[in-house]
Amino acid sequence: MEYYYKSIVNNPLVEFIFVSQDTDVSNALKWAVEAKHPWLTVLNPQARASGIQRYDCGTPGYVLIDGNGKVLAATEKDCMKKIKQLTGR
Repeated sequence: MEYYYKSIVNNPLVEFIFVSQDTDVSNALKWAVEAKHPWLTVLNPQARASGIQRYDCGTPGYVLIDGNGKVLAATEKDCMKKIKQLTGR
């Protein structure tokens, strides 16, 4: 969370999106509210419909994707390192 608030929340070059793997929409929404995560949460049906699910790398998992859909990094550590490298934050 500290890294998110320090390097991502006000960074116009990066968007953090949480894709819920929960199949029950009400449970997924309840969890997201209780967890107080400040980022965009996409539920499983929307992930499938949007195509973002093709980047699924497990639970939990991180994938850094550029604006063209190219995967730039695929682990939490590598994603954070690449964000810092690309944005200077």
